[in-house]
Amino acid sequence: MKIAAVLKKFSGSEQFYHCPVCHAPFSLSESGSFLCPNGHCFDLSSKGYVHLLPGGAGRDVRYGNTLFSSRSAVFQDGFYEPVALALQEMAMRFMPPQCPVLLDAGCGEGYYSLFLAQEGTLQVYGVDNAKEAILFAAKKAGNARFAVADLASLPIADNAVGILLNVLAPANYREFTRVLCRGGMILKVIPGEHYLRELRACVSGELQHKAYSNDKIIGHMAQHADIADHKSLQYTLPVTQEQLTSFYQMTPLTSHIPIGNADLSGVKEITIHLELLAAHPRKR
Repeated sequence: MKIAAVLKKFSGSEQFYHCPVCHAPFSLSESGSFLCPNGHCFDLSSKGYVHLLPGGAGRDVRYGNTLFSSRSAVFQDGFYEPVALALQEMAMRFMPPQCPVLLDAGCGEGYYSLFLAQEGTLQVYGVDNAKEAILFAAKKAGNARFAVADLASLPIADNAVGILLNVLAPANYREFTRVLCRGGMILKVIPGEHYLRELRACVSGELQHKAYSNDKIIGHMAQHADIADHKSLQYTLPVTQEQLTSFYQMTPLTSHIPIGNADLSGVKEITIHLELLAAHPRKR
């Protein structure tokens, strides 16, 4: 991608981002650099994203091409489209009209960011601290803007976000609350009890916890935000062995277990069970 095209895509976003070093506002130069008044500089990449982690960090050996290519394959085959559609409905319902901006915090390879940007009425930004994920996201066609960034210290201006999306990723409610505008909402997606239960059954002997519960995650969210909507989405779809391999390689559930240790031959379907929560943050 030519830097001129990247610059055009990010034009106007200097009011959204702020300097991750000193938290000062940015200006965006004609050469494609985010500059703050204190001399900190972050260049747009010709690959279509901006790296806003100080010191050039952002590469985690646990998150490489195999994981993200497997996720991309699963998303491309439509397994998570019902989830994306449900999130689209919730985002449009809860989006404060004065701030039609959505931040996908922990966006991974950008599936939900790009899906939600298709409709055209939202400004969509995706951030992740894994550079490999952002490289996957940025090379896909779409209107979302992507950045490598620290989720625990978001390089985002105060009150700049209408919807904070957090899908199967760690939450930092202090930062989420800071960046959300008045009337803004958190949309969080967490695993349900039966999420990928077929894979869990295949490796049950190597799992520390045989059953899964999301009670602690929901309880933690309730300590920081008032839950306004809670939707459970569960469905089971047939899978080929190739698709099942992609599922196995994309989930943290099995990341520590070599695929050769699991007998997947008898698995012909996969269950998606996710809980979608919308919550008002408690401003402090």
